Amino acid sequence: MSLQFRIKLFQHLINSSIQMLQSILAEIKIGLDFPEKLKIRDPENVEKKLERLVEGGPDCLQVITDFDHTLTKFKTPDGLRCDTCHGIVDNSSLVEEEFRRKTNALRDKYYPIEVDHEMTLQQKIPLMIEWYTQSQNVLVEYRVTKSQIKEMVLKSRAFLRDGAKEVLSMLNMHRIPVLIFSAGVGNILESVLEREQVHFPNIKVVSNYMDFDECDRVTSFQKPLIHMFNKNENALRHSTYFAELQSRRNALLLGDSLGDVHMDHGMPSSHKEEGVVLKIGFLNDKISERCPEFMENFDIVLEDDQSFKLMQLILSRIIKDAKQ
Repeated sequence: MSLQFRIKLFQHLINSSIQMLQSILAEIKIGLDFPEKLKIRDPENVEKKLERLVEGGPDCLQVITDFDHTLTKFKTPDGLRCDTCHGIVDNSSLVEEEFRRKTNALRDKYYPIEVDHEMTLQQKIPLMIEWYTQSQNVLVEYRVTKSQIKEMVLKSRAFLRDGAKEVLSMLNMHRIPVLIFSAGVGNILESVLEREQVHFPNIKVVSNYMDFDECDRVTSFQKPLIHMFNKNENALRHSTYFAELQSRRNALLLGDSLGDVHMDHGMPSSHKEEGVVLKIGFLNDKISERCPEFMENFDIVLEDDQSFKLMQLILSRIIKDAKQ
């Protein structure tokens, strides 16, 4: 084989690889219902990450995701705000009016701080700890019961995003581990998964869990407190979760807050050197103000409460190529 032929062959392989990179992202965009809602700051980097995900296949993949307004919708079709885990209780008719007054006052005070793009993380964190601690104290004060929580979930406005159920089923079918990392309430979160029939064995939930007494009334919350800005290796410091996934060097990370960007920090450093993490952000609220920060921190940003169609397309491509 002549040197000139080898050079031409090498150039052909490079060109083919470039075309493949472009085709992955192009194929995904074509399949989206609202491609104009997909924002990418660095398309070339995203294409490279998609190629690595496809090359690794399902056996090298894990998923790390937030729950409230990531797996679940932000708004109903008629424009009402969907419930978070805390909101399921806060907005329920099963609790006293005074309970709702207290929790709604906390939300009205602290939510604008959470989404304020002019405040620094250092300024927000102590205030978020105040919010979560006070909200948990109200739940304990009113001794909410397990049976009440189950009924609240059934009647709530907490709905999975369109396509999320199919994605979770696909991940379970292919035994791809899913870590749901939530600053909400683990007991309530799991009840929503059970209601939707997607509480699969491949799912692990890390969240704030309630403790109950012999009468099934909430008495306290387990430590440490998880809020939207400490969902990282500190919340998993006593867990062997990532260490047990040695072959899962690639990850899809999904979130709706800048605090979610660091949910992969518990992964071993070797994973980050050898693998790739594709970070997808759902930008649901204050879109124009927060978009620059989201695009700086997430690889892909989905604006305005989008479905899980993007994740379906990415997973389908990863699984399809592995079968060939």
